[in-house]
Amino acid sequence: MKWQVKNKNCFILILIITLAVLTVPNLAIAESNNSEDQPLITATFFDSDLLESIKEVALQSKVNILVDENVKGVITLDIKDVPLEKALQMMLIGGGYCYHKIDDFYVVGLPDPKNPAFTGLSESTVYYLKNISADSAKSLIPSVYEPYVKFDNSKDSVSIIAPPELLKKILADIQKMDGERKQIKIKALVTEISNEVLKEWGMNVFNIDFNASGVGTRTLALDLAAGTLSGEGDAGFGHFSATIKALADEKKATIHADPELLVTEGKSGDLFVGEKRTLILYSTGTNSSSSSTENVEAGVGLKVTPKIVGDQIELTISQNISNFTDQTTEDKIVVKSRNYSSTVRFLPGQTVMVAGLTDKNDSDETIKTPILGDIPIVGYLFKQKSKAKANSQLLVFLTAEVVKE
Repeated sequence: MKWQVKNKNCFILILIITLAVLTVPNLAIAESNNSEDQPLITATFFDSDLLESIKEVALQSKVNILVDENVKGVITLDIKDVPLEKALQMMLIGGGYCYHKIDDFYVVGLPDPKNPAFTGLSESTVYYLKNISADSAKSLIPSVYEPYVKFDNSKDSVSIIAPPELLKKILADIQKMDGERKQIKIKALVTEISNEVLKEWGMNVFNIDFNASGVGTRTLALDLAAGTLSGEGDAGFGHFSATIKALADEKKATIHADPELLVTEGKSGDLFVGEKRTLILYSTGTNSSSSSTENVEAGVGLKVTPKIVGDQIELTISQNISNFTDQTTEDKIVVKSRNYSSTVRFLPGQTVMVAGLTDKNDSDETIKTPILGDIPIVGYLFKQKSKAKANSQLLVFLTAEVVKE
């Protein structure tokens, strides 16, 4: 009985030693997966055949390296105690080849999707876009990446199939393109001031003094040729807005719109203030007649698209002013329209004034004596007709700033 116990203890000891011996190689393989424990390569190649050089590296490192049939060329290289993967990279980069590690062996080949060995050289991932559309990403992606990416417009996703190092590079570039866009708060004031008021008051209507160089004491820059004015500080948006509203109270200016918009960078903000009229269209056929309606709008339309350029904000502006004329009747609608578009760039918080749309109104006015002026024939003696001409300038004041998160 004692012998059996001893024999049993010996059996357990032998079993433990056996398991330890079998486990050691596995530990060695696991450790060799770390880049720090890669085999070191020392070799000198001078106009050497690339395929034969890879074979030499495989023999020296005792690691299996499978090479596809497209790999060819010659290399000149002197390396000493270089990790295996870095040695492979130095040998392959000149010919546009790459390597990919699968388990405990390497595959070397041409990273071309048409290459039958491409699946063994590549990895895949799917990235879902958060801030830009798939169409936008497709237009921005460099042409060299095109063979490795596919875009899904319905899901706004990008599928990438490429060698590991290239995959990381493509993914990093796409993530930069898809970076979070900033919110921009835009204030606008669309006003119309008669030319007579502008001539009478000049730029003093805004209480601005300019020296000979065109730079004002309120840190303003004026470019009369371009029709733009920019200011900051005391001469900011609030100053201009208060001045225009004061002129409007005196019936010397008309404020068409004063919106405040919150727009994502690169997107467009739209505003329309006006009225809609319905025109009934009649059509008559041989045996029947029908009618249809058409809606016609007139008013103030403003479209702004902000973009951050360095430390400045760039605004692309589209402006439309339309109104129904006196020629509008029940069966005819006549709309007078003025359009303007421009791109301006300024620092956050500055105010820009854009001008350049002139409206010319010619009107006939009849002044008559009550009752006597309505008498046929004789009434002409008590009437006086005059023509009035009124020109006005459309001014758009804009300011913008980035909303802090």
